Amino acid sequence: MARLIIDGKQIEAQEGKTLLEVALENGIYIPSLCYLSNVAPIGSCRVCLVEVEGLEKPVASCTTPAVDGLRVKTKSEKLTELRKNALQLMLINHPLDCPICDKAGECRLQDLAYELGIASQIFELEKTPPQIDYLSPLIERNESRCIRCGRCVSVCYEVQGCGAYRFKESGFKMAIDTIDGGPLNCDFCGQCIIACPVGAILNKLFKYRSRAWELEKVATVCPYCGAGCRIRLHVKRGKVFRVTPDEETITGFGSLCSRGTFGFGFVHNRDRLHTPMILKNKELAPVSWDEALDFVAQRLETIKKNHGAEAIVGLGSPRVTNEDNYLFQKFFRQVLGSNNLDSYARNGYVRAIEALQSALGMSGSTFTFDQVVDADAILTIGTDLSVEMPVPSLRLIRAAREGKAKLINCYPRGNKLDRFAHMRLRYQPGTEIALLSGMAKVIIEKGLENKQFINSSTEGYDAFVKSLEKVSLAELSRITGVDEKVIAQAAVTLAQAKKVCILFGYDLITQASGKEAVFALTNLALLTGILREGSGLYLVTEKNNLKGIVEMGVVPEKVLGKDLPSKSGKTFPRMIDAIMNDEIKALYVMGADPLVEFPNSAKIREAMNKLELVVVQDILPAEVMEFAHCVLPAVSFAEKDGTFTNSDGKVQKVKKAIECYRNARPDWEIIAELSGRMGFPMKYSSADEITSEINTVLPGYADGALVKHFQGKGKFIPVPLLPKEGSNEYPYTLMIGPTLFHCGTLSTYAEGPNILASEAWLEISPEDLKTLDLNSGDVVKVTSAQASVQVRINANKNLLPGTLFMPLHFREVKANLLTSDSSLVRVKLERC
Repeated sequence: MARLIIDGKQIEAQEGKTLLEVALENGIYIPSLCYLSNVAPIGSCRVCLVEVEGLEKPVASCTTPAVDGLRVKTKSEKLTELRKNALQLMLINHPLDCPICDKAGECRLQDLAYELGIASQIFELEKTPPQIDYLSPLIERNESRCIRCGRCVSVCYEVQGCGAYRFKESGFKMAIDTIDGGPLNCDFCGQCIIACPVGAILNKLFKYRSRAWELEKVATVCPYCGAGCRIRLHVKRGKVFRVTPDEETITGFGSLCSRGTFGFGFVHNRDRLHTPMILKNKELAPVSWDEALDFVAQRLETIKKNHGAEAIVGLGSPRVTNEDNYLFQKFFRQVLGSNNLDSYARNGYVRAIEALQSALGMSGSTFTFDQVVDADAILTIGTDLSVEMPVPSLRLIRAAREGKAKLINCYPRGNKLDRFAHMRLRYQPGTEIALLSGMAKVIIEKGLENKQFINSSTEGYDAFVKSLEKVSLAELSRITGVDEKVIAQAAVTLAQAKKVCILFGYDLITQASGKEAVFALTNLALLTGILREGSGLYLVTEKNNLKGIVEMGVVPEKVLGKDLPSKSGKTFPRMIDAIMNDEIKALYVMGADPLVEFPNSAKIREAMNKLELVVVQDILPAEVMEFAHCVLPAVSFAEKDGTFTNSDGKVQKVKKAIECYRNARPDWEIIAELSGRMGFPMKYSSADEITSEINTVLPGYADGALVKHFQGKGKFIPVPLLPKEGSNEYPYTLMIGPTLFHCGTLSTYAEGPNILASEAWLEISPEDLKTLDLNSGDVVKVTSAQASVQVRINANKNLLPGTLFMPLHFREVKANLLTSDSSLVRVKLERC
């Protein structure tokens, strides 16, 4: 600790901190412009100058370390004059257009000019014409307002890991430009907008729409991925105008991704559902709530009476709150008497937690994401973390960039993490089991296994070792396409590290062999003994309440409450089979679109035609509405209270910011009203009352159940090492999955994400493009054993030959028509 005196106040400060940081921590104000707490000191503005006894000239407090014995003055006539001069130099070419600048009211330059009493521009130079970038999507850059502080450059490079900005030239001609001098081509996270202290970088979706001081800020939770970033909705007259990060985001950086910043437009989409509808004369016609709810109640009672409760099934959603999902399962189990409940979690997440439960006795991750920064080695496999959970990936990038951890990035496609990885393993899609087993084989053969942990905390080791003897490392290398030496190097790195964090997600768990792939991960974790506090395995969740929907019982495997039906429930694939066999007559869908988001949607579509009743409860039109007999309009996250559970297991408060859209209602209110009409009153006056009930059924859950580290005895579970051979008729492996600018189908109803990516595409390697004599932009016919779709192609040099990628988000090109039971599917291509 350093002992120093600032403005006569004796202070103890941690060594390594700057004078500015120490002053702020002790309530001492020093004006600044270029300082940002989450990047390295910039020192460009010279506004934070202080006087240090013994030094001839004032120094910048943001770059001067606090050392023992310093005496510092932050206020004096000399300092005030120097600060005024610094601001006057910034104002030389800065336009006085505050009345039309969106930054007015939250502009740091404006605040300091007022604070220091600057009423005129005393320096003059030849005026330069305005240079404004109107071409970049979503972000407008006004060079004439730029004060060259460098905050955008630093935050984009150091925090976002993107590096889209740069300084060019020097002296008075110095300016900030994009890296290539053209329009922005980046992650479009919006961090530069937040970082800019003036109006030089603006949010186009917010420009000229409101003054900052007119907006009410409401703290809530982002509705997209499992990170559960805290956000602030800026609201005026019942409308959300913009979204900014709360300081309590999962990373602690105060960051958001493009979806969080620009993806709120679905709340006010013109296609929002607002009036109940019933199918009349083969068309959905508007009706009153009473008529709609009576219709649903009567039809459900009739089907239950004629065919039994098991003839009714339900699909919940990770997009709605815990309270909505809890009441949905309560309605099904206690009112209808059916355990036939499932959700999008069936597409991988459930099989992952089943595997974790079988092997480790845990139903989720073994550490929280904030602990990844303390790891010595980080392995990512079967997940593009920068796409599935963009903001938490920044913490991982920083750990790797600063040399705190060796990052081993294993993924079939090139991705953002490659730039920061110690090792990059580009393997053939669907060969994760072979790759992980190869690592395990190396560790055993080199004697690097954690014998003490294996002997004390595991069972089944001998059988596991024997299973690896069936295949050579050379064969596993051939299968994966990863060199033997690279597999061995990755294995040794993991085995020798003291603290290892392994992250896995969508691409691994959504395969048909996803459960076995998770077993391969648990085997590796048990072999190396990494399952200690703050390390181990982390299950990435690409939708915001995936963990919550399972915990709330919207899966047949988890049953909550009392007076429960005795018959076990059906999973969604079994529901479809039962519909085809005329065993199921009614489907109630809340916030889900199985025809777009679930694999084998061709079969699902066929099954829909056989149902006597389809009830769709949603906020926006869904493909499943094509088969609906009744539509019940619900409200978005911005219009209701409740909770979401993020991937860490943290339960966070969702707060109502605006009134319900027209005649729509919160999901829980709709369910409670319907339940009452079926003779089972649910008398809740608020979502908080449901939260309290959840806490009685799952004690402590709503208070914030966190991930617990491994404490039991783990089981080695041998898995098949050799994947199924591909068909010559379908020579390409198509990966279907999420992309950076979208999340599920919700973001396709938001203006911002659609500006960045408005239609589906097919990525193909340049080698395959040449072989097929195709060009980027051509439309091709993609055919699997299930169906065909037409889509435009784009070349991607980061794809292996024989591998294709298509996003799952777009209704116009339903990628899941091609699939069967996996996010991987063999296909062939034909020119259209």
